[in-house]
Amino acid sequence: MLAAATTVLGVVPLLPDIFWVAMAVTIMCGLTVSALITMIIVPVVYSIFFRVERPATGETAGATAPDAVE
Repeated sequence: MLAAATTVLGVVPLLPDIFWVAMAVTIMCGLTVSALITMIIVPVVYSIFFRVERPATGETAGATAPDAVE
């Protein structure tokens, strides 16, 4: 995410130039959209596809009920 952000910010100086503005906007939008897809959509689709369950929270997290002693 930081690499995409620094590249997007590094391309900002090209925006005032009429010759490079189209390339700069394309790079900026492409990196932003691809970073969002990679960080948000891919994990959500993975968790839906493989049915990943939400971890338990609170004091009882990881604790199990004691088995009956015979």
